[in-house]
Amino acid sequence: MPIPSGYSETGYKALLTDDAALWHDGSGKVSYSYAYEIPDDYSADLKYVIGEYAYAPGTSPTLEETQMALVEAAVSRLNEVANVNLTSAGADLLAGEADNGAIFGSGTMQALFGGPLGYGESALPRTDDAYYEYSIRRVFENGIDFFGTNYSSIYVNNNGSITFGGGVLAYNSRSLSQGNIPMIAPFLADVDTRAGGTGSTSGRVWVDLDTQRDCVTITWDHVNFYDRNGSRQNSFQLQLYDRSNGAGNFDIVFRYENIDWLTGDASNGNNGFGGILPRAGFTSGDGSYFYELPASGRHSPLRALDESAGNTGVTGLWRFNFRNSTVVDGNLTFGALSFDDPSQAGVVYDASAGRIGGDIWLNDESQYGGTNYAWHNVMQSIGRALGLAVPDDSLQGAQNSAAFTLMSNNGLPSQQDIDMLLQSFPATPMLYDIQALQSAYGPNLSTRLGDDVYFAEGSGTGFEIADGGDLIATIWDASGVDTFSAEAQTTRAVIDLRPGAFSTIGSVANNVAIALGVKDTGARSAWIENAVGGSAGDVISGNGISNTLRGGGGGDRIHGGNGDDTIFGDEGDDILRGANGEDTITDGTGRDRVFGGYGDDTFIFETDDEIDALRDYEDGIDTIVFAGQEGMTFDDLRFVDLDPGVVRIVYADQFLFVTGLEANLSAADFDADDFIFL
Repeated sequence: MPIPSGYSETGYKALLTDDAALWHDGSGKVSYSYAYEIPDDYSADLKYVIGEYAYAPGTSPTLEETQMALVEAAVSRLNEVANVNLTSAGADLLAGEADNGAIFGSGTMQALFGGPLGYGESALPRTDDAYYEYSIRRVFENGIDFFGTNYSSIYVNNNGSITFGGGVLAYNSRSLSQGNIPMIAPFLADVDTRAGGTGSTSGRVWVDLDTQRDCVTITWDHVNFYDRNGSRQNSFQLQLYDRSNGAGNFDIVFRYENIDWLTGDASNGNNGFGGILPRAGFTSGDGSYFYELPASGRHSPLRALDESAGNTGVTGLWRFNFRNSTVVDGNLTFGALSFDDPSQAGVVYDASAGRIGGDIWLNDESQYGGTNYAWHNVMQSIGRALGLAVPDDSLQGAQNSAAFTLMSNNGLPSQQDIDMLLQSFPATPMLYDIQALQSAYGPNLSTRLGDDVYFAEGSGTGFEIADGGDLIATIWDASGVDTFSAEAQTTRAVIDLRPGAFSTIGSVANNVAIALGVKDTGARSAWIENAVGGSAGDVISGNGISNTLRGGGGGDRIHGGNGDDTIFGDEGDDILRGANGEDTITDGTGRDRVFGGYGDDTFIFETDDEIDALRDYEDGIDTIVFAGQEGMTFDDLRFVDLDPGVVRIVYADQFLFVTGLEANLSAADFDADDFIFL
């Protein structure tokens, strides 16, 4: 089933119905959290009923690490395209709570607490693996309530964490879900503050209890990694703010000022990197609940903790609200339960469902990892919770498929003969999804404002496509001079830069689309300025703005469209077309055919011992440039009239056949002003 080149102007309305239950109008936030138990709202006849399924009391809905990672990735993709503003619960002070201990600033560590450096007057002894107990009753007079247990002291562990009920010597973990002790870990790694060794002397681990701000602060200041290696140093901070007035409620704050190493030698690290990577987050210690930052256990994101926004939207600053023993639930709450059949989609309740509105129950039986069917269900489930609908029969054919919307229950047309559980799905919201989300919540105009290069290996956009890769995506890009690149491809690429059009880059047909705006709504078009082909014979089309288009290797067909375009054929026998506008077209090597279209065009022909053809020359308007012919003059050219309107130009033993846009072009029409020699 081919995907139509156009789209339905009203197709997105099948997702965004008139009675859609939305959370806000684009100016608010939608908080989200993770369930650690099934709420009593689902209780019925001594069991819990969710959708068509029943569960025994005590059934744990806690997400596994891979499931949580997919949720965080989906949240990021949805936030990119629209002002949904999905934010981890705990990023803000709760309504009605006194701001006696105001949380302000960024990832820069606070130095307001006295002592020699401003981090307090108490420091852990210089050590490698050790822990020390501190009473916190000066701040938390009635203790701190962490997952249902009240504690009057904390254990500060040198290796980037605090624990309750006892200390730990551990300096790494494969996952905080495996921990057997309640822990809060801003950066669980092998810290070594002993003197001596390599590089700079390590700073200290400081502890402060501030009764004025109702805050406990632990600061790891310029700490080294094992074994006494100060060639790189980290600085980060953990704060606990009392919000209870005696009830044990509190906020957790992580501040990341500088992260320059990840692992010590005993963690199989090499000069601070590699090996068993650090974890960041918190855990109940009994398997009932854990949360890890999206960066946890991931090399590049961990290195960027001090440069990237936390769940507060502020660089390096993370915040979590603990109330009544656990993390405050968000507007959306994610749990995972067994639905027996791995093809069963999640159970979702939107904002109109009262107390359970926003609950998303994922299928524990699905195989989570990559952009597979489980990923599709996560994206679709969040979309439903945000107010989007699964399209009905008003969308037909390919438009009611994952090619146009992740809200569809149908996969890609090109994979219709493959079992749904084995198909690949889009990594992003698609055309109709973006139109619906932007119409409902407004476009995110801060997404990728730089000059981005999409699909090239190592481009850093998160949209790389290796040779023959199968990424499927719709690109939303708010600004910048951007490029679609098929340089990694050895098979034919088809690139179309028009908003709403589909391109083929890699092994999946029509796998890339560009966001298209909708008139009189908040939905905007994305504009991509440039394109680069691969080594095969590619087809590249520009859009209505000025483009730079390069063919690369192979015999390419390039059409610039409207706008003042710059076109390079590069290698191969190419067909190069401008259109309206003042275009500059360089043929490259090979037997090329060049069309300028209307406008004041410049044609650059390179010396390559091949015969080229210029098919729509406008006398007195267009300019012909012979590259590699510096010193040549008009008198060195020879002109021969051939068929009516066709002139052969001979230069440096090469032939250029020129056909006039008007049928009466002849050799006598050319003069020195028509040529440039470089």
